[in-house]
Amino acid sequence: MFGFYVLSGYLMTRVLNEVYQFRAAPFALNRLLRLYPMYIVVAVLSVPAVLWLPDPGEFNNRFGMPNGAWPWLQSFLMMPTVIMPPFRLVPVSWSIAVEVVNYAILWAFTARNPRFAWTAFAVSVAVHVVAFLITSDHNVRYFPWYAAMLPFSVGALIYFHGAEIIHGMMKAGRHWRWLVAAAWVGTLALAFHLGAIDRLAPEVVSYLGILTMAAFIVALSDLKAGSFDKTLGELAYPVFLTHYLVAVVAHRLILDSMPRGVLLFSVSLVLMLVLSQVLVMLQRAYIDPIRDSVRGSWRMKAQEQAA
Repeated sequence: MFGFYVLSGYLMTRVLNEVYQFRAAPFALNRLLRLYPMYIVVAVLSVPAVLWLPDPGEFNNRFGMPNGAWPWLQSFLMMPTVIMPPFRLVPVSWSIAVEVVNYAILWAFTARNPRFAWTAFAVSVAVHVVAFLITSDHNVRYFPWYAAMLPFSVGALIYFHGAEIIHGMMKAGRHWRWLVAAAWVGTLALAFHLGAIDRLAPEVVSYLGILTMAAFIVALSDLKAGSFDKTLGELAYPVFLTHYLVAVVAHRLILDSMPRGVLLFSVSLVLMLVLSQVLVMLQRAYIDPIRDSVRGSWRMKAQEQAA
């Protein structure tokens, strides 16, 4: 998740500075409309799977029915936690809650200017160092919102200093992007290798995730996105939300609990992309017009004030 947090920190710093000019109401409303409607749909779809399928937690031991009022609130409101997340209808909802908290931190402080971003980075590094000194438990340096401040601040720093970094890299030669890509692939392969060794090095994997995503963003930040990039961007969130649900349904109902392998992956991938595309179409039809209206009305007001 740390790699994705870097990307999110970069993008949210960019839109706060270039689109919303730190106006809290339109920014918060559009984030709410982007995250919650699709999440609620997936949570509702997960209820029958959790109730009627055998062992729904096979792929994630946190995929289950919340037990008690507080876990239900955490599950549907995506409230942040400082400990291992409880049972949730959408197991990854804890990370979305972390995102929401860090959006607020970006708006209030980190994304305001380079000096604040560097301050947030320094504080985040200190938090991780203290956490290392206090406990060997990786969870306290991964799940809580304060742990994610580190990659979010890195993303903000890339926004503020990306042009300088690119200018410096261009001095190394016109093929610098290929060098960055090669280093990115190599580092990512090392992270996957370490992560596969019985999760022997979770800390290394997390911090390598920050480095690899930071390099990737710097290499691509000055390039224009095309329609294919937009399509992938739209699919990313529903794929993230649905992958556990789809895997359980495919494994239990379609493949009759066959051993995991390439077949399960292939069937799950197809189902996940289809379901995600349906969710994207619903988002476009019913939610995006509201978001465009919020964004458009804010820009109109900003232009009127400037005039």
